[in-house]
Amino acid sequence: MADSSALIGLIGALGGAVTTAIAGVYGPSLLKRKERGQQELDGRRQVTDAAISALVDARLATRRWQDYLERVAARASAGNGVDLEDFTQESERLGDEAMRTCFTLSSHGIRRVTTQDHRWVLGSLRRASTVIHNALTSNAFVIGPWPDDVRAALDNAERNRVYFRALLNHVIEERFGSDRPAI
Repeated sequence: MADSSALIGLIGALGGAVTTAIAGVYGPSLLKRKERGQQELDGRRQVTDAAISALVDARLATRRWQDYLERVAARASAGNGVDLEDFTQESERLGDEAMRTCFTLSSHGIRRVTTQDHRWVLGSLRRASTVIHNALTSNAFVIGPWPDDVRAALDNAERNRVYFRALLNHVIEERFGSDRPAI
């Protein structure tokens, strides 16, 4: 009887030692695996957040440019003076900002948008800037409130910008899932 009690004790001690050894080896590796998984998830979240931020920046930059052009046309049609040099500088600055933010999309792997679509919105805003500049230099705003070519150019730019915004929303949903809110 004593021999069987000693044998059971020995087996229990060996079982405990083996369990401790396994836990000592596999416990930290399991913990490291979970930490690596969490770090990868955090990295993907940071990439996702940066990409969404780039999409939002592109939308905001084109909106700022559009708003500026509409404000200048409204001021000119109200008879308020518009400094042509200030208009040119601000329009170029906003255009450069919009172009930079649109091209930044490709650095986040959003090539679908940068191939053709941002060129349409940037081109239409650039054309609207040129039309407004020409209307200001020819005093076309003195004749009437909104010259037809200015209205048409701003309407075209707005249509392209609305399309661009919808495309960016679609890219956000397609790439990052529908659980992300539309921006």
